[in-house]
Amino acid sequence: MGQKTGLEATAPLRTSSTSTSSSSKAAGGAGEPLRVPLLPQEASPPAATICVTGATGYVAGPIIARLLAAGHRVRGTARDVSPHHPAVAALLALPGAAERLQLYAADLLLPGSFDEAVAGCDVVIHTASPFTLSVRRSQVRQLLLEPAVRGVENVIGAVNRSPSVRRVVLTSSIAATCSRADDHHPRRRHGKAGGLAAAAAAATAATKAGGRRVIPGTATNNRNGTDDDKLAAAALLQPDDATATAAAAPPAGPAAADLDGGCCGGTNTSRSMGGAAPGAGDGGCAAGGDAPAAAVITERHWNTSANEAYLPYSWSKTEAERRAWRLVCVLPGFVLGPCVGGGPGRCRSESVLLLRRLCEGAMWPAAPNMGLAAVDVRDVAAAHCRAALLPGASGRYLVVGGGTRMWRLTAALAALYPGGAVRRSVAVAPRGLVAALGPVMLRLGSDVVEAAWGAPPTFSTARAAADLGLASWVPLEESLRDMVEDLAAKGLVRHPLSNSSGGIGLVLGKQAAWLLTLGLCVIGLVALGAAAVLGRLRV
Repeated sequence: MGQKTGLEATAPLRTSSTSTSSSSKAAGGAGEPLRVPLLPQEASPPAATICVTGATGYVAGPIIARLLAAGHRVRGTARDVSPHHPAVAALLALPGAAERLQLYAADLLLPGSFDEAVAGCDVVIHTASPFTLSVRRSQVRQLLLEPAVRGVENVIGAVNRSPSVRRVVLTSSIAATCSRADDHHPRRRHGKAGGLAAAAAAATAATKAGGRRVIPGTATNNRNGTDDDKLAAAALLQPDDATATAAAAPPAGPAAADLDGGCCGGTNTSRSMGGAAPGAGDGGCAAGGDAPAAAVITERHWNTSANEAYLPYSWSKTEAERRAWRLVCVLPGFVLGPCVGGGPGRCRSESVLLLRRLCEGAMWPAAPNMGLAAVDVRDVAAAHCRAALLPGASGRYLVVGGGTRMWRLTAALAALYPGGAVRRSVAVAPRGLVAALGPVMLRLGSDVVEAAWGAPPTFSTARAAADLGLASWVPLEESLRDMVEDLAAKGLVRHPLSNSSGGIGLVLGKQAAWLLTLGLCVIGLVALGAAAVLGRLRV
């Protein structure tokens, strides 16, 4: 069973000015309004008791802060709930935490682990799930699939054992809708999967044939689960329960005729970042504009191309959501913005790692032409809370603020901090070079580089606007600025305007290493070309 942490013993943590200030941007400090205002329905009495799993995570912190600001009682779960943990200390320092926040130790892989935290709750928000883009293929199931899928099964099992729960909200991802921008384009749907996707599918065919395959809507992979847990993934909540919703399509994915029309419901006004630069410009709806109108991604789309060997993170999110596809699911893009709490563990966040690479000059003079569909963490928190509390919320909600490219992020940071260590990329790095050096320089697998190359997919956020009131998004410039200031104050990244000689040396060293690597590759390519020409002349 989960271990409950008594807040009375940790009350002195609330007096820490460091913890309070470090979380103010993400949570809205005492007396400071939330960046995304509360809707009346979010704070209307009576107060609800809401369990948030993965409480110390990057997304969960702002969700908890928002729920506390709305007057609700929150039960958070995490593997480590020691008050000495930096993220835990930051949660305990939030306004209202001393009176209305309880923390429980729980493990995604341990059946029954969430029972104590969930018992008596009105709503469960399940955010706990691994997010890494640089996992070894031999560890995909252990580090990605098992925690994601079995975590959903164990949480739903706890829900089915608690009659008080009326709604469950699952944190999924846009990765559960597609791998590439053109995945759902009619021309690609009837053609062959290209490049790494086809190779990966062939490589895993034998494994799927000889092993136990994940079946959407079942719990056959829950080897250690109880009978209730195994039934949970298939039945989830009873059909007559208020939380059961009529899905637009079965977990196997939609038919081509089911595609929604329009762009973002005509209400969202996300902007592209960084102005003109090498490569085509972005435009369109909520992300990139290179994809044709027929390829606009909606909540009806499911990712059918990711697998164990190709984009394993996307595969794990898809399979986890298919376990809970009748619940309310929030599908955010790549999350940016300030966080609640710091500490060494936060450095492993993919969002923090990306900002560190940018601030260290790892993308100068050339940056990858990789698309990024991004969203502010405060918008993500608002989407979760409204999905949990608004009576009409149901099904899936895409939460994407806008689309950009890696090189445009360098332009945005350079504009925000002129004269600083971050300089705008002046060229687009060759795709093959990025794929080859990605695991070392950027901690990105070649499959991630291949899938994300070019403009990001175009996502329709019409349902989030209509049902959740999210008709506009925190601008990307604001997300980046608040994230830089927040993480720099916590010592997680070096501020772009830092005058530290060590910081300048680190940035220059990384830029020199990147230039040297780029130069050597160019010289190598020229040498190979010259050798080929000489070989033909001799013949």
